[in-house]
Order: sequence, then structure tokens, then C-alpha cells
Amino acid sequence: MVADGVYTSKESCAPSPSTKAAHYCYQLECCVRLESNSSSNRCAPIESKESTVVVGRNFHRQIVLNVTLNKGRRTNNVSYLLHDCRIFGRNIKKGMGSIEVKNKSIVVYLTNCAPDQLNVFLKSLEAKLALMREALLKNLQNPIRTPVTTRSELLKGLPKVFHVLSPLSIAEIRQLQKLRGTEAGCQSPSGSRQPLQTLNGGSNALTPTSRPRKRPASTISNQSKESALGLSEEQKRIIRVVLREKQSLFFTGSAGTGKSLVLKKIIGSLPAASTFVTAATGVAACQIGGTTLHSFVGIGTGTASLSNCIRLVEEKKGLVAQWKSCTHLIIDEISMVSGDYFEKMEAVARTIRRSNLPFGGIQLIITGDFLQLPPVVQRSDEPKFCFQTAAWSRCVKRTVVLRKVHRQNDNRFVEILNQIRVGRCDDAATVDIQNTWKNRFEPDMGIVATKLCTHTKDADSVNQRNLEMLEGRTRHFIAQDESAIPDTLNKNVPRDLTLKVGAQVMLTKNVDLSKGMSNGSRGVIKTFSKDGYPIVQFLDKRAPKEGVEVKPYPFSVRIAGCDGLAVRRQIPLMLAWAISIHKSQGLTLDAVEVCLDRVFADGQAYVALSRARSLSSLCVLGFEARNVIANEAVVAYYESLTEDGDEYDCDSVEDSVICVKRPRALFSRLSTNM
Repeated sequence: MVADGVYTSKESCAPSPSTKAAHYCYQLECCVRLESNSSSNRCAPIESKESTVVVGRNFHRQIVLNVTLNKGRRTNNVSYLLHDCRIFGRNIKKGMGSIEVKNKSIVVYLTNCAPDQLNVFLKSLEAKLALMREALLKNLQNPIRTPVTTRSELLKGLPKVFHVLSPLSIAEIRQLQKLRGTEAGCQSPSGSRQPLQTLNGGSNALTPTSRPRKRPASTISNQSKESALGLSEEQKRIIRVVLREKQSLFFTGSAGTGKSLVLKKIIGSLPAASTFVTAATGVAACQIGGTTLHSFVGIGTGTASLSNCIRLVEEKKGLVAQWKSCTHLIIDEISMVSGDYFEKMEAVARTIRRSNLPFGGIQLIITGDFLQLPPVVQRSDEPKFCFQTAAWSRCVKRTVVLRKVHRQNDNRFVEILNQIRVGRCDDAATVDIQNTWKNRFEPDMGIVATKLCTHTKDADSVNQRNLEMLEGRTRHFIAQDESAIPDTLNKNVPRDLTLKVGAQVMLTKNVDLSKGMSNGSRGVIKTFSKDGYPIVQFLDKRAPKEGVEVKPYPFSVRIAGCDGLAVRRQIPLMLAWAISIHKSQGLTLDAVEVCLDRVFADGQAYVALSRARSLSSLCVLGFEARNVIANEAVVAYYESLTEDGDEYDCDSVEDSVICVKRPRALFSRLSTNM
């Protein structure tokens, strides 16, 4: 990996979507707007919603930007020399960037890009330009600036010779490393034109004592080090189904199979402006930078009649525009969405979009595990799952089951979890779980296990009581908000975070996976730095023994009904003496204590136990086999997928991946009788 962050992705950026490893990208498919910024000779901007942008070299080895603008049946090719340009990438998460061609007084605006590809594209281009500028300085070449004056100049054709840029060579990488620190770097499109700082540079974050300063423009975002971990072969196959087949997909699997990682890769590979990321709960939505499904759909709880639900959406122009612009809808934690809500949502989509296609022609990417937490219903009611509806059968064309568990390396623990997931727990498994009550977790470090509670109010009470028992000064960290904050962020990223020395804490964001600092990592606050930030000693052995200073990080979610992002900067920590099982869904915890005597929902015991990495990191109190509950209809559904796994050959799928077109007839008959 290049030191200045040129290499940020291992996803291929070729025109045909692929999961093949690649560290560069010189081609994008996106929306393009060409606009003159000349003060003397301005002409009307040119815009195309379907464009291809390619960077290459001409006959003289100069770097050239080629833009193919498609408008109906008409195609125009535009090309510009990039020896004098600036790159802007502040809004990469929103799939937006721009390139200012200074010698032509033109700005090329790129929108609705796949964020990951745009990130790599701009950084790859910046790397090549840095090398070119260095060569120009050595050769004392000073290009002449020629402003654009006419519309015809905007639409000049391709150079006679054009070769797409080659990947960076080893020699170029070494040269870039030598240049590091001398380049001005990519600029922000903000009017201030301030130089950008790196993601980890500077300290414009919040302080516990002073008023937050206005945050300067951030650099082209460095991708999470999570991307360096790569994907397994079965996970890559899911991405290929989404990007190549372009059909609606449901991918599922037991806890720890990497569903969240795959989802983040998919989000980064789809056009940002027309892809809407949602989740059934605010916790899950916050983790993936999306919004709640209910906020996106706009029909409240969905208990009203279908005609009233449609009226609720039609009354809000922003929601109507959102529905009509959506090409991809991502839904996480689908198990907690009721079947009735899914059916109404699908009918609303067809009505608002005026299309009889399933879900109004929107491609669905759905994930979750129906054997985990079910939809919330009245105690007397039986939950109706999405897969039990006719709408699901019409919309979901492919189902992929992930089987390889990545969270747990303890084979015995995986065997036990596989039993509990389907509502079984034999005598041997019961004994093994009961014996975990003896486990203790690094008492010398002062770290105690996180207690998983069946009810949120119980967890909050435990945390508050333990915090008050600690001696010493209380530190308050007030978040910095860049806009109005929706409930999705307010409920999951506190505006006022209270901490003390000795507080048991958990990371709420992936900070540095190479050091074991991921979402769910456990630690204890040892002291506070001179800048006032908490220094945390983490349980993971890869983390520095002297502790890590945890500074504020941005948390962002999309605002329902508009094209904006809500951003809150806060210390990515939460009190971790206790957490509710509901909020723990999707997390991997280093040390877990759980008491299951108050289990009240299907899958609750499985969700709680599967948060741990191994039996040795788990402490279970008062466990009995009767605590293990699984919904029979869901078990039958997954059995139908497993038994019919050979119905559809998914790109020579290996044994570890099950890819099916439809549930078998037995389950279809079973579901209709429920």
C-alpha cells in the first residue's frame, strides 16, 4: 500500500463489475456536468446522466481526461489535457467529486458515482498527476493556459491516440513515497480552498472543555482498513450477483459469516445518489451510514390502510422524489421487518413509481438472518415474516446463504451455536455452556465482561450505577453536529457523552482493525490525554499496551426525503458494563456475560451467545436448554434453502455457498397455511 493512501481498494473498477483485486481505477460510469468557470466567457453547462469517464495518455504521453456524454441516441466525446488541474473530493461518501481543468477554465462535476470506485479513481489520478508534475519540473516544461470561449470547445473530440493509463509500477510507487509531504494534495470544493489535512491529521475534533471549532474540509476519505482484510470467495460471489446479474437478492447466514462486511462493499460499489441504504433498526442504520427503513418508506408504522399509506407518501414531495430516483434499495436486519409492512411497502413502491414491475422496478439488496431477532408484535400475535408473503416471492429473485463463520475460530463453539440457532441444545452443549460461568477476563487490566441484558432499561441502569460508583472527575464530551440530526443518530450516538477514569467502554466504530480496534472492542479508560481525550487500554492483544487515545470520529446517516447527509462528530465510545441484546445484534464482543433466564423472543438466546468469539470469552449464568427458542416456520424456511441448494448454479458455486432461485414447494405449501 502506498504511504499517501493512493491504494484504497481491492475491488476492480473495470467497466464490467468484478470482485477481482485491484489497487487502481481509471474509468467511471456516472453522471457528468461540464461547466465553465471563466469569469469573462461563460457558456451554458452540459450535463449527461449516463456518462463514461476515462483517464489515459495521448501520443505525447500527456495525461488526458476523456468523457463520453450519452444523451438518448446521441453521443459526444470530450477530452482535456490534465497537466494543470485540481481534484476535489470532499463528498466522496455521497458519490460526488470534481476535476477543475484550469488551462481550459472548465470544471468536470462527477455525481452518482459508486463511492469506493470514485475514491480509488481520484486517488489513482492524483498519483499519476503527481508523477507527471515532477517530470515537468525536471524538464522545465510550462504549459500555456488557454481559456475556453465557445461551446464547441467544451465538446472537442478525442485525441487521435488514446491509451488508458497503466497501473502504478514499483518504481512509480517508490517515487511517490519520496514525494510524500511535498504535494499539496487533493483540494476540497469549498470556497475557502484551504489545504486539506489527512484523516488522522490535526486535532479539529471536539474537546471536552471548549466549544467545538468549525471543522475544515476533510481530505479524500481514506477507506477503512477493513478493506485490506479482503473478502472470502463466497462473499465475493454475492457482490458478483448484485453487480452483474442486477437482480434483487437476499443474502443470509448465521452470525459471524460476514454479512455486514459484504454489505459495506456493496454500498461502496453502487451509485450513491440513487442507492438508498436502510435498516430495520436505528442501531443497524447508524452502523452502515443509512437511515431506518421506516424513515425511507414514509408510511409510519404501516398499520394504516394501503390507500392511507400511499396518501402519506404523496403528501410529501421529498419522499415522492426519493422513491422515483431510487434504483437500488438496501435493507439490513430484514428479520425485524414484518411481512405485512413489507407487502405495503412493495405496493407503495409500485404506486408511487407508476410501475407494475416487482417493487416498482427497484433492485433490492436485502440481508439479515430470520433466525435472529423477529419482528416486534403483540405477545398474543404470531410474527409474520417477509419470506411468508407473496410480495417477497415476486421481488426476491435470488437467495444466497453464507456458511463459513469468520467471527469464531473455536470449532466446538461454532457447533454449539449451529444447534442453538435452530432451537436445539443437546446435553453436551448444555454442559459446555454452563461451565463458562467460571471464565474471568483479564482482571489485572481492570476489564470486566459486558453484561447482555434482555431489556434496554436494565442495561442503562447498570451502566449509570457503575459510572456513579467511580471516583474522580466526570468528563463531558459534547458532539459537533453539521446539520439537524435525525433520531437515527440521536438515539445511537449521544450528544453528551459522560466518561470517567475506570469506566468500562466499548468502541462504536471501526478505528484500526490491524490493532484489533473494531466496532465492539472492549476496554477501560486509564486516564485522559493533555488534550482531554480518553486513553483506553483495550482487551485485544494487538492493541498498544500503553493504551490508545480515542479522538472524535464522524458518524453519518442519510437524511430521509432529501439528498443530504447528517453528520455528528463524537468520541466513538459507549459505556459497556452492560448492553441490551437488541443493540448487540451485529457486534462482535471481546468479553461477554449473559443471563438468559428472562429470554422472551425467538432467537434472543442465539443472538446473545453468538456475540462472543469463543467459549473462553463467554460467561453464561443460569443457563438451561429450555432458554433456547427458534421459530419453527423460520427453521423450515432455512431447511428448504439448504435442501434445494443445487437448484441454481451460481458461477460454479463451491460447497460453502448455497445460491437458490426459489424455496422448494414443500415450504411454499407450509407458508400458505400460516
